[in-house]
Amino acid sequence: MLAALLRTTPGTGEEYAAVPERPFHGDAMLAGIVYAPGCVPGELCTAHFVPEREAKEIKKTSDFAVAEVRVPKHQDAHGHATLHFMVVNTDQAKHQPADGPVTFKVPLAETTTAAATAMAFDVALADKPDEPMIVPVENLPPATEEQPHKHASAPPVIPDSGICVVHDTLSGNGHATKIGVNGTDVPVFVESPSLVAFKPGDAAQTGKNEFTVTDDGTTKTYEAWDPALAIEAISCKADGPRRDTRPMLGLAWVDGTGGGWRGRGRRLRPTDDQKRLAKHRQNERRQRDCIDPA
Repeated sequence: MLAALLRTTPGTGEEYAAVPERPFHGDAMLAGIVYAPGCVPGELCTAHFVPEREAKEIKKTSDFAVAEVRVPKHQDAHGHATLHFMVVNTDQAKHQPADGPVTFKVPLAETTTAAATAMAFDVALADKPDEPMIVPVENLPPATEEQPHKHASAPPVIPDSGICVVHDTLSGNGHATKIGVNGTDVPVFVESPSLVAFKPGDAAQTGKNEFTVTDDGTTKTYEAWDPALAIEAISCKADGPRRDTRPMLGLAWVDGTGGGWRGRGRRLRPTDDQKRLAKHRQNERRQRDCIDPA
């Protein structure tokens, strides 16, 4: 149905199932689609469906294009909206997990002045793939007028958003591009012919991180630092008549180069910003000896 809508054929060599599609009549929920800047008409690009709350956060903290859409409603065992067990068909590939990279080919504009936005995705529950909801794409990010990147580049620090970006000349196919973070494979988040983004997640570590990007048989290696403020609970074991073994609160900032600072004391209280920076980081070092705060 999507192929007929776009007047294209699947690019994966697979034909769509011959089961007639039926209109979707179930409940819908709000979600977001994240696109990478630099999608070019006639070339591949990779988007990502995200829950509504995450879409709003990404829109506030990044330069990615985020569109609000309606998709089939699905909830987990706790009653929370989720994109798990949902699939997406595009003109490029079918049955792509909705919570992973979704690759498509950007359609050519019908005229030289028209925007290349006449496209749609089929989104369906995994157990009802023949009952898709048509999700139109109304506004793709404009194609960049800049020249292709002569040299690959990536920011040296993992941003607060947790999304790393590499600028380079790429295929735009988020299923073919491979990302490795400290030896662990992580999926592509979004990709265009000039940019690939990914979330290191738990593969990242405090301090120095090494990640690789493999595209079209070429692998490039980058480094990114993750300075983090960590909150740790330590036990003071000072000798002497005032020996104290009660837990204390300590703060440590690690910059990945051996620098930073550490402070401790019962009256030390982290600010809200410090708590926010520390909530996903745990200090792996435990201070065995400390000064009695007499």
